[in-house]
Amino acid sequence: MRFLALACLLAATTGCHRFVAVEDRINAAVPLASEVAEARQAFDAQAGALGVDTARVDARFREQLKMRARQCAHDYTPSWLDSEDKVRSRLVDAACFKDADRALVRWIGLRHAGLLLAAPPLRPVPARPVAALTASTRISEGSFPRDAGIAVLHTGASHEVFDLGSGERLQLIPRGRRTFIVDISDNGRLLSLDQDQAAVVVDVEHGRPLLRLDDVADQRMFWLGQAGAVYLRDGERTPLFVDLWGGRETPVPTSLNLLGAVAPAPAHDRYALLGFTRHASIDLYRDGQGWTALLAGEARPAQAVGHWPRRNLTADGRLFLGQQNGPILFDLASLQVRKPDLAPLLLAMTVPTPDPDIVYLFGHYRTAGDIEYQALLYSISQHTLASARIGKRVSSTVAYLPSIRRNALLDRSRLILLDGLEPAGTAMDADAYLRQLPAVAEPVDEAEDSDAALDAWNAAVQAQEQAKP
Repeated sequence: MRFLALACLLAATTGCHRFVAVEDRINAAVPLASEVAEARQAFDAQAGALGVDTARVDARFREQLKMRARQCAHDYTPSWLDSEDKVRSRLVDAACFKDADRALVRWIGLRHAGLLLAAPPLRPVPARPVAALTASTRISEGSFPRDAGIAVLHTGASHEVFDLGSGERLQLIPRGRRTFIVDISDNGRLLSLDQDQAAVVVDVEHGRPLLRLDDVADQRMFWLGQAGAVYLRDGERTPLFVDLWGGRETPVPTSLNLLGAVAPAPAHDRYALLGFTRHASIDLYRDGQGWTALLAGEARPAQAVGHWPRRNLTADGRLFLGQQNGPILFDLASLQVRKPDLAPLLLAMTVPTPDPDIVYLFGHYRTAGDIEYQALLYSISQHTLASARIGKRVSSTVAYLPSIRRNALLDRSRLILLDGLEPAGTAMDADAYLRQLPAVAEPVDEAEDSDAALDAWNAAVQAQEQAKP
């Protein structure tokens, strides 16, 4: 009978319908959208390249196809005498099939993202990275994974992927309008974006989007090692952990008003979820069904934090550096926040360095007739400040590359690695350093937008450069 059914299918004769599952006949009458086929083809190609067994995913995909047929056919069951045209004529809910296909694209995309998240780094970390990288136009910011030897340089028009060992540009990914960078995976294979009011996941190696999620609050989706992703759903305050490969979703029983950043904590498989006035930590566990998350701790420090820069861990992984007019030191083990008092300095940038005790700061303060800018090195343990020995033209764009434990300058269209950040003079007690600054003309508005101040400083520096002979 099995061989007869196969022969009938190949012959496509009407009498053979009796041997074909009802769901298969319905899906044949209303074929899958091309987007589904393309997503599945890309997934299969990637799985084959990585040598991953997809038997479990294949079985679940077949179940998804059966569900599509059952839901969209409603109460209709074709008889074995009905031709394909007859079946198609009875399937009138086109919107149901369209929604089901959209859900299938998302389903495949999530598993494709899980496949890539668990893969080896996109490129190995080089022992001797190149001295500089050059993008096609001015660099606005960079994304630097923890465990991969790549850098993604973001310009106004594209995301440009470079190998840190060879300097080769691996990929140039067009950047859509209204696109903001959210997170890059540790292995450098996945980039999450806030794009056109949706969370968009991009396959970095091949330069193509894998899926679009329209239900992510603030369009902010964060990667957790090789396990999965976490985000808030629109209108909700409970974080949702998703095992991308297995498909398991775990609500974390805590309440966050936003999810500003996610960072690995010192404990194994523990991650801190950084909010505005509330924070939490979760432990990830793996069993035969995949990954799940359990709440490990909660905290509501008195200090609110309005800005968590992306992937701003200190080199020892103990602190995450934030900004709230001054530096914020977030302890990833205790979830406690400390804010050193550096008034009247207002910060536009807080950057880790290879020394976990030293932080690069860039900020400004107001004098009687002007705004003065400072590029500083701050010692966390000693509470000291020293001027940073960096040329003013590029001092506003210092970055930290955790995979190679080096700082770099983003200078127009170039990324230039630094051998180190050296102080221009002797470090002083921070309070004494700030007291010796010229007198402030009036109280500084602490709600001032530091990004606007940074833009003003850049404009002033560019004007000085253009005026040079």
